[in-house]
Amino acid sequence: RTVTGVQTCALPILPGLDPHDRYPVHEALFLPGAMTVDSAQLLKAIEQAAVNLGQYQRLNDRVVEILPPAKTGEAYQVKTQNGTIVTAEAVLVCAGAHTLEVLGETWAHQLALPPLYFGLGSGCVVNHAPAIPYGIRTPNRPLAGGIHVVPRSGGALYVGANNFFGTDLNAPFGTSLGDIHTLLENAMLQVNRNFRQAHFQAATWGLRPVTPSDQPLIGETQYPGLFLATGTHRTGVHYAPRFAQWIVAAVQGQPDPKAQPFAPHPQAITALPPPTPSLLDGVKALVGSLLLPDGYLPYDRQQQLEQLLMVLVQRSIPIGENSVSTYTQNDWQNIPHSPDLEAKIEACFRQIPNPKSALVELLHRLSLRET
Repeated sequence: RTVTGVQTCALPILPGLDPHDRYPVHEALFLPGAMTVDSAQLLKAIEQAAVNLGQYQRLNDRVVEILPPAKTGEAYQVKTQNGTIVTAEAVLVCAGAHTLEVLGETWAHQLALPPLYFGLGSGCVVNHAPAIPYGIRTPNRPLAGGIHVVPRSGGALYVGANNFFGTDLNAPFGTSLGDIHTLLENAMLQVNRNFRQAHFQAATWGLRPVTPSDQPLIGETQYPGLFLATGTHRTGVHYAPRFAQWIVAAVQGQPDPKAQPFAPHPQAITALPPPTPSLLDGVKALVGSLLLPDGYLPYDRQQQLEQLLMVLVQRSIPIGENSVSTYTQNDWQNIPHSPDLEAKIEACFRQIPNPKSALVELLHRLSLRET
């Protein structure tokens, strides 16, 4: 039947969906009018459109310093690794997870910006795969947004994506064999069993910028002419047109009031509600990540494992008796400082995908809080 344009139909006629018998689909929505975007083609089209404007110049170089105007009315100076100096009345830093690195410690301190983390996302492109004309996505899960398949040009398919939280921008990055194994196994089991006959074409990866509050930083800083656009996590492509409109309006001196909650001003940042992670939610996310890719434990052992981890974490990091399930700011300040324990816990969390705010905030507090 059709309800407000959404067809709920028998699974055999859902185009491209043919999971393994071990992974039957309980419910599904088929959106025949839904469209997908080939992100590779989109990026090429955006750059070509910029080139066609005739006011676009691309430097294949690395920014090493941004100097503020010496006095009112003068321009910013952007220095690059090869010695080029670019002057501009307005500078927009939109380097994703590397934004604070581009700004440098002095700027980041003066702007009182929150730390930036990242979610390392990996995907892959396959060809000679089953014909899937629509995007297919399984429900959310600890690894990210579930497994999803998106058609690409030339009959290829994009399979993605996972999300590994991290803080160290100096770590070696790329797509690991474990990432590919998880993606392809999930695609074969949960989307279409005939993926086993597909051919591997390419692997892709990137760093999704994340702020502690999981809110973007969009707009002008307290320094006139210096703008930021980052912290979009997994929604950068979707929000890019609107954020671009906000930035253009702000550069022209007519900022959109709808962008104000995300402006990178200290007062706006501190006004955002701080996350209050639930320990139970964090433990569930942790266990869910450990169970990937198959996702099953026999009987009620998943609940038993969650209960055990709850006890271990509570005893390892003692907090107030009135805050058994939720960490408050006072709880964190009262946690006894134990560098060895914190280092061990942080090392464990770095090995586990943890997009949930509870685990993100836990790692943030352990690694960055003042002694």
